Amino acid sequence: MHSSAESARQTIISNLKLFQAEAQSKGTFPWSFSSRIASPSVDNEGFEELRTVIRAAESVEDLLRRMLTSASSAVTELKYKLDVMANRRKFKALPDEVLAIVFEMAFKSYSSDRGYTGDKGQVTTVKKLSLVSRRFRNIVLSLPILWSNIPSPLLHVNEAKLFASRVTTPIVSLTIEGVESYESEESEKARVLSMYQLATSISSRIRKLDISLSKSDLPYLQQLRQTYSNFSLPSLFELNLRCYNQASRECRNFCRDWDMPSLRGLKVAEVLPELSSNVLSRIEFCSISANYIEETWRTTEIMEFLLSLTVVKDLRVSVRLSGFYPDSDQGAQLESVEKLSLALQNTNVAMDKNILHFIKFPSITSFNLDVGLTDIRDLEEILGNVTFKVPPLKVADVNLAVGIEFEDYDSRMPTFMIGEWSQAFEGLKTLTLESNRSKAHGLFAFADSIDAIKLIDPKEEGLTGEFLANMTHMWDSRRPHRTAVIDANDVSDSK
Repeated sequence: MHSSAESARQTIISNLKLFQAEAQSKGTFPWSFSSRIASPSVDNEGFEELRTVIRAAESVEDLLRRMLTSASSAVTELKYKLDVMANRRKFKALPDEVLAIVFEMAFKSYSSDRGYTGDKGQVTTVKKLSLVSRRFRNIVLSLPILWSNIPSPLLHVNEAKLFASRVTTPIVSLTIEGVESYESEESEKARVLSMYQLATSISSRIRKLDISLSKSDLPYLQQLRQTYSNFSLPSLFELNLRCYNQASRECRNFCRDWDMPSLRGLKVAEVLPELSSNVLSRIEFCSISANYIEETWRTTEIMEFLLSLTVVKDLRVSVRLSGFYPDSDQGAQLESVEKLSLALQNTNVAMDKNILHFIKFPSITSFNLDVGLTDIRDLEEILGNVTFKVPPLKVADVNLAVGIEFEDYDSRMPTFMIGEWSQAFEGLKTLTLESNRSKAHGLFAFADSIDAIKLIDPKEEGLTGEFLANMTHMWDSRRPHRTAVIDANDVSDSK
């Protein structure tokens, strides 16, 4: 075998030398056994010779195949290195202004409106870009927008101060989460107090302020109020205030005395803040969520708060009405509202009284309805309960979203339960989840482009409930949401 391989090498070398001549470059490759292939001898005397030639040819073929594989691998690797080197040369030639645009686009791709995930993405982007090179760091330092999102406790107090020091214009988005019950009480108290002190020191630069309060913050409310006494926020454009149920009423006057002349957007969850009429009369966008878990706020209080928004154009309401409200108040209306979104969190709420029964919206041009249901068969009765006091004659756009009851969002998802159940099958390699279009519960399951999902587990590590639950998050973040646009004429023509 060794002699065959050596003979093959020598054959390749000698023939390659012959092939170097220009005259041979267009003809048949000059193998030493080409004559045997052209006119093989079939007599007995040539049998052994032919077999020897075949062995030599096979050895040459095998060696050439290995050479080709090696050469292909080398070419692929060399091309990759060449591309990297070319890209680096091109990258170095890019002006700082172009890189600054790229960095800003990368930063904004993580929207802070997505909560913790968006905040973490933006903070991580800034930190990683700063560590690439001295040039990158200098560019990052020159872009105040990259340092404008300051979330706590995601950023340590010292980091928050550092970020704030690099933003000199009024573009800061500051998030202060209240005392975390699972952390050290003293350290959390110090963090929260320090963050409010920081907020006071940079108040003129804050454009968006996001505050969360819970019962863990109640013992320190007085200290907090002393920290931000005479709080002036001249550039504040949007205020988000969340109070968990146990702290809702105690925190109602939390920002009562704040000076916010530029405030136009207000988002409140489980709290109806006491704000001056001057502030409320300038709000153009408002989102209110109340009585989600407990019936903390009476219907009269909710209506009073809504009716104080005299110039609001975009109104989003998700409330559970509780208590009596007089039907005799026929004049209640919000004439300024153009876009109205109404969320009915479950079947009971959807079948009960809602704000449409008490307030007139004569100017709306867009209506969004989000309904959480126990059973899709309740939809007809629920839609019949969504009635306007004034016929919506100007509405051009309507959006209807139907899903599970809102309270179930945080419960065990169906995929989780399926994953736990599937662990009973030892050695499971594939799991297929299928939805029959004709029997599906979805509002438009008939239009779904996917009928089944097959999960493959080649390593047989186990398809756990947590694994399958994460699949829904993966689908939401990596697969684009699509909207089908259908001409009404196409529907009528298809009959």
